[in-house]
Amino acid sequence: MFIKTIIKTERKTGKQYKYYRLCKSYRIGDRPRHRTIINMGKLEEINSKQDRKLLVDRIEQWIEGELRSG
Repeated sequence: MFIKTIIKTERKTGKQYKYYRLCKSYRIGDRPRHRTIINMGKLEEINSKQDRKLLVDRIEQWIEGELRSG
C-alpha cells in the first residue's frame, strides 16, 4: 500500500490543494493498477514522505491484525 497525492486546482482562483488517498497496487495482465482503499483528505499534519510511509505501515499492521490495543 502507499499514499497517493492528488492535486486539485480551484478554477476561479487557481489555488492548488493536495489530497491524499491510501491505495493498493495490483496488476491485470501486465498492466499495473491502483485501487483506492480510503480517501484521507488533506493530511495537513503529515508533511514528509517518511511520515506518510510510517502511517501506511501502521495501517497495514492494523489491517493484518498485528496492532495490539493499548
